[in-house]
Amino acid sequence: MVRDGRGYRLEHYAAEPMPPQLVSDKVIEDVEQVGEIVRRAVRRSGSHLRKGAAAVSGAHAIVRTIVLPSDLTEEQRHDQIELQVGDFVSTPLNETSFDYELLGPRAGDPAHQEVLVVATRRVYVEKREAVFEVAGLEPVAIEIEPYALDRASVLFRDQMRDGGRGQTIALVDCGATSTTFNILHNGRITYTRDQNFGGKYLTEEIMRRYNLSYEEAGRMKRQGGGDAHYLNELVVPFVDELAHQIQQAYQFARSAVSDLPALDQLLLCGGSAQIDGIDRLLGTRLELPVAIINPLMGLNVSNHARTNLVERDASTLVVACGLSLRAFE
Repeated sequence: MVRDGRGYRLEHYAAEPMPPQLVSDKVIEDVEQVGEIVRRAVRRSGSHLRKGAAAVSGAHAIVRTIVLPSDLTEEQRHDQIELQVGDFVSTPLNETSFDYELLGPRAGDPAHQEVLVVATRRVYVEKREAVFEVAGLEPVAIEIEPYALDRASVLFRDQMRDGGRGQTIALVDCGATSTTFNILHNGRITYTRDQNFGGKYLTEEIMRRYNLSYEEAGRMKRQGGGDAHYLNELVVPFVDELAHQIQQAYQFARSAVSDLPALDQLLLCGGSAQIDGIDRLLGTRLELPVAIINPLMGLNVSNHARTNLVERDASTLVVACGLSLRAFE
């Protein structure tokens, strides 16, 4: 992605299939094979860039806001943060990676500042860095998915009701094995939770019903088809369970966030957003307006990227777009 006047242009794009056994619950199981898949995707895209960014699942990270004296040196601040990280993570510090961002002076107390701290198991970071090494790329950033989603929201602000102003919106990223439920208020993410449910369940049901391979079942899921029972016996039960997962996550959010307003809209992205008619079915089930996110709607697409593939995969690229936008901060 590059600057294009006041907006952005998608310069190169490619996607490679990922066998399900290589990544489980967003944990990389085989660094070498995943790295080779990334290498092939970069080569097919035609891009000459040799830098990459990746995200760790929000379920695998702990986020805290802490308060420190404002007059600490950088070294003193790091040492104080490391001590506090040791209090809220369950893994030993030598197995933990953490980063932080200064949020500014504490309200009404300029002698202290608020610091946002993110911590995760070091192995999650190291495996992503190792994938980049196999792929011949330099890792420039490893962050958590909710931050990438939040950054990408500028690309689909026009798809939010009233541009997100004064709205409480559920942003649901339904992947293969997990669904990330986010609450956006005034266009910014204020809550996130991962649910252990994803499109792999429907894919496996299609495989069993029609005796298809994983890849063939995935294509049927995206394109529709099957016999007369496909919709009512496979798709509708899947959507019903997805709706239940979303309702459950919203109840958890109401317990965690005081005075959380009712939802005004639901935005859906991820692989399951490609299921034909899922926005209509989910909207009926939840009695909410549902829209499929297209983060590339307002972008120009260069001749180097195949427009038909970009349009097909757009709803799965929200996190990737958020990672790309880091370059312009």
